[in-house]
Formats: sequence, structure tokens, C-alpha cells
Amino acid sequence: MPGDTDARYAFDTEWYDEVACLKRHFSLLYFESDGSVEMIDSKTRRTFLKRCVCPGVTLSDLHVGSTVTVYARQLKVLGYADAVTGRRFEPVSERTVAFVTTEARALLGEALELAAAASLAVSELRVLSLSPSQASSLFPHDSRAAARACAGPLVAIELKGARAVSAWRAAIAGRAGAEGSADGAEAAAQAKLLFGGSAPLARCDPRGGLLLVKPHAVRGGRLGGIVRDVVAAGFELVAGRSAALSRVNASEFLEVYQGVSPEAREWAEELSQGGCVALQLVLTAEPQRSVAALRELCGAHDPAVAERIHPKSLRARYGEDKVRNGVHCTDLPEDAPLEAEYFFSLLP
Repeated sequence: MPGDTDARYAFDTEWYDEVACLKRHFSLLYFESDGSVEMIDSKTRRTFLKRCVCPGVTLSDLHVGSTVTVYARQLKVLGYADAVTGRRFEPVSERTVAFVTTEARALLGEALELAAAASLAVSELRVLSLSPSQASSLFPHDSRAAARACAGPLVAIELKGARAVSAWRAAIAGRAGAEGSADGAEAAAQAKLLFGGSAPLARCDPRGGLLLVKPHAVRGGRLGGIVRDVVAAGFELVAGRSAALSRVNASEFLEVYQGVSPEAREWAEELSQGGCVALQLVLTAEPQRSVAALRELCGAHDPAVAERIHPKSLRARYGEDKVRNGVHCTDLPEDAPLEAEYFFSLLP
């Protein structure tokens, strides 16, 4: 985004203090000249964190609804703290809700790549099972769209970016099975219905393996390519959702690797650095081999090793290093139901 490189932007943020069990509010200041940040306690107006560079926090990460990690504290961006910041970011933070229906789920990867090409960021993703009444509430003026929405699992994606509504509708013009909000008001109503907690997630398959697309890959626009490669390898998407893990959640999920892998602590840190996407996948031809086949598709944990041994693996194609290696996947069949339960039942 063009702009004054000496500009300072201010965001209202919230941090949940797990020790005190309460929410604390801060003004997060971002200085564009050097990418540094500063935190001001919203209640006392005192400096909580002096201006410093915080690796991993960029201007593109800061938008309403996003979560950023500032030195081990996960801050949720609630709004803009001044008019200058609002004028800068509101025009490029429009949101729309994209839909991929059951018959077109094999094209989900392509749809996500279209969104990335249109500079639209994924802020929410869920695979949902809607009732006829919920589908009618979603599309009150389009009975055909409502019928398609409840005919089977529906992939709903919230996209944010400049002119998101028109950009998404232009991207999917003429493509069957992909739809989007008609305008901003409809997008807001649909997002509330779909991502507010009342719409049920699609049911998991006990034979499926879990693929977790890590935050750096989601931020980097690689989700679409990963989903496309997974479908091309013969997997069917059964369940899915986006999530923002706290450091405690990430450490719980990866507890089995503590003391086993030297990168376990850094993996947990990476998982808490923003939104990730959990996908449950079943190998269509051999469902009982889903976990083993998914592990093979992911490749070695180290992308450099994966590139030599299996250059077409997900980590070879989308990983950067041993920590930012693109994806996590279920290692053992007995872990599959536990990982699925964690993401699709236990997490809020």
C-alpha cells in the first residue's frame, strides 16, 4: 500500500491475561518508517512497551479482527484508535463472504488462489453443515442458493481487502459452485450467522488425518496451493476451520513433541503467531490409509531434506525452514481422532 513512510498508525487491541484471567486493552502503535511498535495501556495511558522493532508484525497483519503476537502477548485488533488510521485502513479492509458448495469442493484450492490473486486475505474459513432454515437465513432472497447451501457441507470463507465484494465476484464470474456476498451489509449479516458460533461445523470422519496450515503459509497466500495439491493427491476435504491459537493452546496441541523434537517449542511459537487453518482429509481411494498417505504427502519436517527426498511434497514446496515448514500433519493413526477433537470440538 502506498503511503507516508514516516506515518504512525494506532489500533485498539485486547490481550487476555491468562494469569489474572482478565482482558487488558492497549493502544498498539505501528511506525511505518522502521516497522517498530509501541504499546500504551488504554486504562492508565502509561507506556506498557517502549517503541521497538517486533519481528513478525507487519502492517499487512494489522486489520480489524486480526491477531498479532507482540513479544509473547497475543493481541486481537478490535478497531482503529484514531481517524488517520481509520481513513488509511477502512478502504482496504472491506470484507465479503465467499462460498464453495459441495459439488465444487474439489475446486476450493483454485478458489483460494483466485482470492490471493485478487489481494484478498482469508480471515475466517469453516466447513459447515447448515439446516434448511439456516440456509434460508443466509440467502433470504435466493432460494436456489439456499438449496445449494444445505445440500451438503458448505465451505464459507471471510475475505478482506480493497473492494472485497466486487473483487471476489469478478474473480468467480462464470464459475459454478462459487458464490459471494452481494454487498457489504449482506457480508456482515452472513459473517455473523456463519462465524458467530451458531452454524455447526461439518462432522469429522474417524479415518481422516489432520492437516494444519501454519500461520506463515496462510499469511503468505499459500493456502490455495496447498489445498489444490492435497485434492490433486486424491484427498477429500471432510471438515475444516480457521483458528487463532494462544501459546497455551499451541503448546497443548504439540505436547507430544516436547522432549522429542528440538523444534517443538519453536513450532508452538509459530502456531501462535496468527491464524492457521485446520483441515481434516480422507484419502478417497483408501480411507484407512489416510493418515499414512497424508504424512507422505507432507514430506520431511525439514523443507531442505524434503526437497531432496520428495521435491513435490508440501513442505518442500511451501516450507521455509524447520520451524516455518508450511504444515503440520497427523503422524500416527491413533492420534488422528485426538487431533480432530482438539480443533473441531474443544477449541471455541
